This record gives sequence, structure tokens and C-alpha cells, in this order.
Amino acid sequence: MRIEQNTAFSELLEIAGVDGARYAVAEMDNLGPRLLQEIQDGMRAADGLAVAEAAHSLKSSCGALSLNRSADLADTLEDKARSGGDAGDLSDLAAALQETFREELETVRSYLDRQT
Repeated sequence: MRIEQNTAFSELLEIAGVDGARYAVAEMDNLGPRLLQEIQDGMRAADGLAVAEAAHSLKSSCGALSLNRSADLADTLEDKARSGGDAGDLSDLAAALQETFREELETVRSYLDRQT
């Protein structure tokens, strides 16, 4: 997988450098799984608002690190959860988000490792 830098990530690299971006990735290592778990917990409780809020937070954080597909999936999940989407659709989106998030985060980590 290849990283496609978005403006936010390019600005992060410009302002904070590679070390700052590595710090942001380390923070995402902690935050991402917690938000993914909140999504799962909200789905188990049939709490669309909780799913939408966790997806929204994850979307914003992903965008800052060029986890673009993850941000798009989180955006779709947020919209569907807010509009009372089908549980099966939400479950499929959440599973795709979880896998894509891990893949993209590893891609960004590898990219940063090659910058030294």
C-alpha cells in the first residue's frame, strides 16, 4: 500500500517534522483502537449516536495522518449511524474500517521509517 499524502499530513511533516509525525502515529496507536472499540460497543448496544460520535472522532484523527480510506469509511459509518442505518451495513462498515485503519496506519509508519 502506498501513502497518498493529504494537505493535513504534509503540513504536519512541515511543521513537526518526521519525529513529530511519529509521535502523532504513536498517539493514534492508542486512540484508534479505543475509538474502534467504542464503535463496536455502540453497535452492540444499538446506540447509533455513540457509533456516530466515535466514528466522527476517528474520521478527524485519520484525516490528519493521511489515513484517507479510513477517514472515508468513518465518514460513511458516521452518516449511516446518524440516519439509523441497517445493523448489517454498519457491522460491515465497522469491520472494513478496522482492517483498513490497521493497514493504513502501518503504511504511514513504514513511510516515516523510510524518511530517516
